[in-house]
Amino acid sequence: MCKIRTLNQAINELKRNDPNCCLTLSALRRMIRNKEIPYTKSGVKYLVDIEKLPSILFEDTFTKGGKPIYETN
Repeated sequence: MCKIRTLNQAINELKRNDPNCCLTLSALRRMIRNKEIPYTKSGVKYLVDIEKLPSILFEDTFTKGGKPIYETN
């Protein structure tokens, strides 16, 4: 079963699980605006699946065009 949360709830739960989490609400909102992470809307609320959020964030963060971002060639 999915764990669907609003953006505020998602950030609060991530910070509860990892107090040093650096992801902010504004960063999460920006990613949704740029369609970098999947979401759904219920009325005016944006909803995300927080079980999939870490894998989605790290999958796209470390690769660009199939190559790791830190690669210099």
